[in-house]
Amino acid sequence: MPEGKASTDQARLGLVLAKEPPTERTMTLQAGNEKFSIPPGDPNYRVDASFTARQDMTLLGLHPHMHMRGKDAEYRLVFPNGETRTILNVPHYNWHWQLWYNLEKPIACPRHKDRVHGTFR
Repeated sequence: MPEGKASTDQARLGLVLAKEPPTERTMTLQAGNEKFSIPPGDPNYRVDASFTARQDMTLLGLHPHMHMRGKDAEYRLVFPNGETRTILNVPHYNWHWQLWYNLEKPIACPRHKDRVHGTFR
């Protein structure tokens, strides 16, 4: 029930089975921060989280997840040369629609160098 209203769905699922074993592994990893406490009455408290690649990897997508209190989210990559690139900005987060954002073009992240950094409010 999106937004608390009844609705209908005509979802369909199609599977294509591979003829060969996979050559790469896909994993879901998180940049999480479970050690924060929102001060009473603060309507705009910022929480930062980061993830450092321990091996070469390819970033395929992002999934902001903040439950009901989240207001906005931003994901940035920090490169070895100091360049910072914002790769996702969700200015009006809605916990009813926690979407998975697939990148148009996957991003190569070398081990120990690039950091996926999220800012959540």
